[in-house]
Amino acid sequence: MRDLRVPSVLNTTLLGLLTVGGLSSCGDDGTAGAATTGDAATETAQPSGTESSGGTTPNTSGDTEAGSGGTTDAICGNGVVEQDEDCDDAGESARCDDDCTTATCGDGVVNNMAGEVCDGSGAGTPGETAVCDADCTPADCGDGVVNAAAGEDCDDAGQTAACDVDCTAPMCGDGLINPLAGEDCDATEQTALCDVDCTAPMCGDGLVNPLAGEDCDVTEQTALCEVDCTAPMCGDGLINSLAGEDCDVTAETELCDADCTAPMCGDGVPNMAAGETCDDAGDSMNCDADCTAVECGDGVTNAVAGETCEGPGVPDDPCVDCRVQACDPDPLAIALAACGLHWSTCTAVDGGVVGFDPPSSAGSNCGPPTNPWRFYCTVDNADGTNHNCAPCLAGEIIGPHDPCNCNAVAPVLGSFCAP
Repeated sequence: MRDLRVPSVLNTTLLGLLTVGGLSSCGDDGTAGAATTGDAATETAQPSGTESSGGTTPNTSGDTEAGSGGTTDAICGNGVVEQDEDCDDAGESARCDDDCTTATCGDGVVNNMAGEVCDGSGAGTPGETAVCDADCTPADCGDGVVNAAAGEDCDDAGQTAACDVDCTAPMCGDGLINPLAGEDCDATEQTALCDVDCTAPMCGDGLVNPLAGEDCDVTEQTALCEVDCTAPMCGDGLINSLAGEDCDVTAETELCDADCTAPMCGDGVPNMAAGETCDDAGDSMNCDADCTAVECGDGVTNAVAGETCEGPGVPDDPCVDCRVQACDPDPLAIALAACGLHWSTCTAVDGGVVGFDPPSSAGSNCGPPTNPWRFYCTVDNADGTNHNCAPCLAGEIIGPHDPCNCNAVAPVLGSFCAP
């Protein structure tokens, strides 16, 4: 503000005018003196503060009004509140800025006495800036004041579930581990130590992490996933019934096949430890249905291997190399040979051969089937006119029949040749 004062030249001029106008001056004795003219009577107006013939003229500069009715502008800093000033503490104070306005954070004027470190841009621009918070303190992550201009999303004066330590919102993959936000780790991509949701890899968490050795991830065992989050595999030591496993071993045992199923003859999986020689899931050229190797005389007729019977040694089922012989060309010779395998006496009779052991006789043809004799039919005889007095077909072995009469139905106990 300008300091308006009355110039000393103007004072001198006014004094001269008053003298020329005939204004009387007071003498030493208090009487009015007449105005004089001429060089002797006229005095030249002197600048203020210098002596003249009338004495020293006071200095009227400074706060003296410019004239009757004049005013001066307010002077900020003089310690006096004037005109439009809010305050004037003769300089900056805790309540007053150095521009004589009330100290207020956000007015763009930095007032250290009022506790302000900054105020806006520091160049008169009020408001939050990248270097100054809205409370006139320096922008600093962790001060509890959110400053968006400084790039802060939040400021909780430390890490919280809603705010990272760098004053950004927690986000998985931002590289900052925030346990309060549920993070165990934080990587930009899945690793062996961190899942994609920033939690530690754990089987059963529903997140498949191949880098942590997981093939799958479920909360419980399924046909496609083991309890340890690996794909079901026979021999992995984990029994998975949903994947068809009855057991799980690295090698076959008496209780477990190599395919992790229970040993069972006919399952197609040979298990030597369980006593199987072979297992072709049934008869084959090399394996009987009881999982033993094919062998004539083992008591197991294997048609696939060409066996039609098992013998010799089985009564009423004479075999040669496990095959029933053809009746042609000489059925009587075949009947005598078959009979001789089981009976001490074999006699050719009408229509066949009778075989018996003593004391039975060749004429017997009746009685219970347990009677020790057999009739080997060599000729088809539908009317029962043969020695046995009973119908038969060539190749059949006929047992005793009861009642003892002709044309009675006789039991067929086996065959000694194929027609």
